[in-house]
Amino acid sequence: MKKTYYAKVHNLDQEEGLEEFKIRASDDRTTSLVRWVSIQRSGIELEPGGTAELPLEINIAHDAKPGVYYGSISFTENPNLPEAEEVIAARDRRQTLIVLELREDVKERAQVNGFSVEKSTYFESPIVFHVEIQNVGNIDLPLDRGISIYNKSGERLDLLEFEDGSVLEKDQTFEYTFSWDNASTFGEYKAFLDVVYGSDERSLQDTLYFRYVPKHIALLVILAFGGAVLCLLLWSIFGHYRHHEKLSELEQSQTGGRAKFRSIPIHENHDVVIDIRAPKHPNK
Repeated sequence: MKKTYYAKVHNLDQEEGLEEFKIRASDDRTTSLVRWVSIQRSGIELEPGGTAELPLEINIAHDAKPGVYYGSISFTENPNLPEAEEVIAARDRRQTLIVLELREDVKERAQVNGFSVEKSTYFESPIVFHVEIQNVGNIDLPLDRGISIYNKSGERLDLLEFEDGSVLEKDQTFEYTFSWDNASTFGEYKAFLDVVYGSDERSLQDTLYFRYVPKHIALLVILAFGGAVLCLLLWSIFGHYRHHEKLSELEQSQTGGRAKFRSIPIHENHDVVIDIRAPKHPNK
């Protein structure tokens, strides 16, 4: 003997349980699962042991609100729809639960507005870095990793990490400060910024360079430079003095010497040539 079954969709509330299963004009289509579900409402006739497939569609409203929605599809055996609705309202029926989660249009996006070191050359620790990150998405973003320090050979020396549980709230811009206290060797270093954020672990990266000169090396360089400058100054003074001295000796020899005449025989019909020469410098 054939039996007739009816299917009905209900909204369920986690705290209050079953709600009115009929679609009311007051049901908000932005939050009502009943208004989104389409299923065959007419009776379904089945022979004993028979089965049937019911097409089910969920057409979510374009302005539906994010959240988790609970509902059920109830089935009851009755000869007509009014009796079936009474049984369903009395909760005397079989049902299949529906759980639908609507996530908002999530935008996980961040950007680095600035990555800097306070000085390009340091003579003592700590080395201080500043990182400004802006959340340009619409949800809070957990932050991970931080700044890796490398020497000139490419060897990673240290990792300055974000504090555990660091979260950059939506629409927020925040400046993070990192300090490195382990600088000890003279040379140039690379600071590599690698910020991982969001549920899909996106990455923001940047790089800068700085120098570290220990104080004792800086002092030796300053002393060596100062000594070189002093030597050049003394050499310049000495050279200027020697040049002035030579000019004075030459001027003195030219003004204090006498002209020397060399006699030559004079013959008739010959021109007379007189050679007058200043005495040579006694040192030459």
